[in-house]
Amino acid sequence: MVPPHFFAEVLSSLRRKVFAHQLSEAEEDTAVGFFFSLLVRRESPPELQPLAWEVAKQHNLPTTYDAEYMALARLLDCDFYTADGRFVRSLGNAKPDWVRFIA
Repeated sequence: MVPPHFFAEVLSSLRRKVFAHQLSEAEEDTAVGFFFSLLVRRESPPELQPLAWEVAKQHNLPTTYDAEYMALARLLDCDFYTADGRFVRSLGNAKPDWVRFIA
């Protein structure tokens, strides 16, 4: 389960890679096709954005994008796994135990 902006983030990242000549258009089309085949469910409970706002403030995050993932994990009472090392480092010593870094 992911917050609603997940889809825009993934597709925007793929487009950026094409414009940076890191992916060919054919590779992009393959990646997009694979992405659309995944069984990823969007979750947008009404309390998601207010909680994300509080999470961003609590952890001094510059945006609420990553805070929405953390907020959704809290609302679903589950761990949050991320490969974004910069984001995890930004949490510093205040990183909750349920935020898991995957290298």
